[in-house]
Amino acid sequence: MKFLTYLYPLIIIYFLFIFSNHHKMRSALNYVKTINNPDIVYTNQLKPASINNSIEKSITILYYILQMKQNKKVKTWLTEDPLKIYEIYRFSDIVGSCYNDAILFNFLAKMNELNSRLIEFASSDGLGGKGHTINEFYSYEYNKWVLIDVNLGIMFFDLNKIPLSAYEVRRIALSSKNVEDFLNKVVIISFNGKISKKTIYNEYRNNAIEMLVIEDDLMAKSYGRKIAYFIENLNCEYCVKFGRFLRSLFSPLNRIRIKDEFSPNIQYEIYFYPFQILFAIFISINIFFLSIILKEKIFNKL
Repeated sequence: MKFLTYLYPLIIIYFLFIFSNHHKMRSALNYVKTINNPDIVYTNQLKPASINNSIEKSITILYYILQMKQNKKVKTWLTEDPLKIYEIYRFSDIVGSCYNDAILFNFLAKMNELNSRLIEFASSDGLGGKGHTINEFYSYEYNKWVLIDVNLGIMFFDLNKIPLSAYEVRRIALSSKNVEDFLNKVVIISFNGKISKKTIYNEYRNNAIEMLVIEDDLMAKSYGRKIAYFIENLNCEYCVKFGRFLRSLFSPLNRIRIKDEFSPNIQYEIYFYPFQILFAIFISINIFFLSIILKEKIFNKL
């Protein structure tokens, strides 16, 4: 049993990792499929789930979320559990980040028979420390994915009044020289009325170097995610960090990284795969020695 004492430094390192900002290295670093042709993502032919107008339905959901957010304190992070986010937005005096807004829209859209997904924009470090999360829904009227930004309360259209996808807006923003150049290429419809056009440009110009399409619906289907959600929902700061860390290891998101001339060359697996392997070994060793200790105690009692 002396070998168990050598694991104590590893335990200390582990908790230092959990209680530091390194928990932000989420599953985005580990389960990313990179494609060089965006058409693979944006040519999905989906059958209409409803005869209702998808644009009007999406805007209705957007207004509903904005109404729930009125006069409430913004918290940077709540949880990734869509049901819990909905409960917090409805019955508490706080709301979450753009990521929480996007998860909630995705949840409500699917409940109303709309095909929806999350789009995560990130800065060039690829770690998600800076960025912006939005949604896309599939418009059956235009046969394309359409961007809707719940957090800022906006949608984008081209000069012919055709709604734009996240990829289209990103390319326009990153290829624009300044705010005026950007605004001359798009039409912005604001449903919030509180966001300046400069803020919109900065969000989509500075935070759109990376583009990740999140395919997971974020519902707790696996045991790993259910456990992570349970810990997150204990509502203490360290519990949230620990829950996020568990999700990144055992309950991955499926993300598609679109690579083009604006995308930096980032190798995600360099960041996270080695740590995941070491962490799995660390947990296995601890379970093994814990089982031995329990067996000895039970045997001694007998």
